[in-house]
Order: sequence, then C-alpha cells, then structure tokens
Amino acid sequence: MPEDTSVRQYDIILRGGNVFESTTGTFRTSDIAIKGCHIARIAQDIAGTATHVVDCRDKIVSPGLVDMHTHVYDGVFEKSVPVVEAHLRRGVVAVADAGSFGCSNFEGFRRYIVEDSPCRVVGFVNISSVGLSNMEVSEFASPAAVMQDKTIAVGKDYPDIVKGVKVRLSRSQAAETPLEYLRAAIEVGESIGKPVMVHFGETACSIEEVLDELRPGDILTHSFHGKSAGLLDGGRLNEAALAARERGVLFDVGHGTTQLAYRVARIALEQGFYPDTIGSDLSLRNWREPAYDLLTVMSKMIALGMPLSDVLVASTLRPAELLGISVDGYGVLAEGGMASITVLEQLTEPDILPDASDDRLPVKRLEPVLVVNRGELVDQVPWRGTNVRHLAPVDDGTCC
Repeated sequence: MPEDTSVRQYDIILRGGNVFESTTGTFRTSDIAIKGCHIARIAQDIAGTATHVVDCRDKIVSPGLVDMHTHVYDGVFEKSVPVVEAHLRRGVVAVADAGSFGCSNFEGFRRYIVEDSPCRVVGFVNISSVGLSNMEVSEFASPAAVMQDKTIAVGKDYPDIVKGVKVRLSRSQAAETPLEYLRAAIEVGESIGKPVMVHFGETACSIEEVLDELRPGDILTHSFHGKSAGLLDGGRLNEAALAARERGVLFDVGHGTTQLAYRVARIALEQGFYPDTIGSDLSLRNWREPAYDLLTVMSKMIALGMPLSDVLVASTLRPAELLGISVDGYGVLAEGGMASITVLEQLTEPDILPDASDDRLPVKRLEPVLVVNRGELVDQVPWRGTNVRHLAPVDDGTCC
C-alpha cells in the first residue's frame, strides 16, 4: 500500500514555488517539504502540516547559492567581509575564499572561519605562504614567501577545505615574472590534485601566455575585466580564450572592485561565451558598491543577456561540482538531500548600477525572500546599495 502522507508533520513546507532543477536547467511548479536538515519531498500539493508554511508562488526556489570567489578571512585580511552578514544573510549558503589565506596562516582560517561558520566555507590556498593581509604589500614582497612544500602539505592534510590554489598575477603582485608564480601554483595544484585559480589583469605577460599554461579544470577569474590584454581582441573573443575553453579551462566572473566591464561582458555573452561560474570577489572595498553581493552580480549578468537558467547553474550546481561539495548536497534540490535552499524574487523596477569603470546599466535585481540553511531558516538583511553614496572605484590593479 502507498504510504499515507495526509498527516505527515514537517518542519517547513515551501508551497507552489517555481523550483529550479539545476541538473536540467529547467523549472517546475512544486512544493518542497523539509524535515530536519533534509528535503523530505518535492511534489505538487504535498499533504501534511509544518511549523513553517511559506507561500512561494511567483518566486524562484533555487538550490542554495554558492559563491566561487570571495574573501572571508575576517580579522586577518583587512578587506575581508564577515561571511554570515555578507553571504549567508544575502542568500549564499556556501563560499570559496580565493586566496586570503596561505599555508602559514591556514590554521587560523580553519579554526576561526571554517569551523565557526554556520554556512559551508572552503577555499583556494594562496601560493604565497602569507596569503593576503593588506592591499599595500604584495604577497610576493619576498620570494621566500612561496613555500611549495608546506602549501602542498596543507592541501593534502585538509582536502575538505583546500579546493585549489590561488595566484594573483597583476604587476602590483607578481611584478615582471608572473609566469614563475603561475608555474609554482600549477606544481602545487598537480601535487594535491586540485585546480589553480588565476587572477589576471594588468599582468606583465599576455593572456595567451597565461592560458597556454593552464590545465583542464584550472580557472581564469576576472574574465570580463576592461583592462589591457583581456578576453577581447578588438571586438571579437580572443582565439586563445576559445581554445582554452575547448580544452577545459574554466572562466569565472570575479566582479570585485575593478574587475568587471559591462562592455567586455556584453560582447562575450553575445558571442555565446558564458562564464562557468559567477564569483563575486566580495570584499569591504566593494560590498557597498559596485559588487554588493553575489545576487547583484548574478542580476547584472542577466541584464547583460545571460539567461536566468544559465546564471543559476553558474551560481549553484557548477561551483558546487568544481569545489567538490555537490557530493554533500550543495547545488541541487533532491529528495533525501540536504535542505539548503534560496527563494528569490526578481524586482520589477530596475536599479541603475555601475560596473568597475562606472559604466551604468539598468538592472532588475534578484532579492532573497527566504533562505534555508541545512534545514534552518536564516534571517535576511537588506540590500547594501540602498541609500549609499556612489564612489567611483579606483583602478589600482589590485584585487577585490
């Protein structure tokens, strides 16, 4: 006999939402019932009662958002954001810190950020042992800062946290020898079996030279920056970028303070070159403008012409897979799976939002209506762009 669910008691029921199936890129109208930290049922008109019943009609019900590129080593890197305030309370249930920590200060990152956070935190270990601490001193101020053996040891000892290696190649960090640092990062990545994330922009070599070094699964972040030697060759995509994608190199947005140009992104999207992941590169330098948060960066990509379903995949399933956390239930909605869910609505009135060069674009923002994190409801905070005086970003070649 079929199970009688008429009197089933759940903790949360989300009613009638437009549920996004990240594995197929499609939507269906469904209820979602949650019991404890797991999704009990996904179906239309689920019978039963719940402590919390939420009307999600006309709302997008998505797997909890995953930010591929941010900076959350709060209290050590001076520009890091608090992960709960900046991410979890703005719809993001899992984040990857992109190089704020190195092998020398990894232990603090593990103890005080990863283990203390209610949301999932992983990261890319900086090829510099000191990671990031401030914006004035390069992590490569001393060549001795690159400690490959110790970085490999950290990566092998903590594979559940260290999901790759980060290297910044701007002149302000890597000076005139960026390929030396890139190759050191790749050697570490090969030793620990993880990808390298490469910060490229205002770099003392061509993008072709950098892309030629990258392996399948390695990631070029800040893909749509408007600086010299970028993704475009005139009005067309650089052939080296197309060839790199063909062999499996990945491309991340990494908006940050100075790293997204609408002009570049629009041309790339028009030519079918969508980012694999939509990292925010959030920091204290940009969380009030121009990046704001992951949802705002996602909204900008939609306004530039990237389809909603592709934007959601690039902010849920794809980063979860690349970070190796999809096996823990991130990036998908499935019966029996983890209940980490972001409910969204798209505003009808646009905000006029800047990119990194103060170009302006009308953007109908996505806003979090409700977040369930491992079965727990999370209070949200208002968008940080409200009533904030505009300050044009300074393009100083640094990150974040």
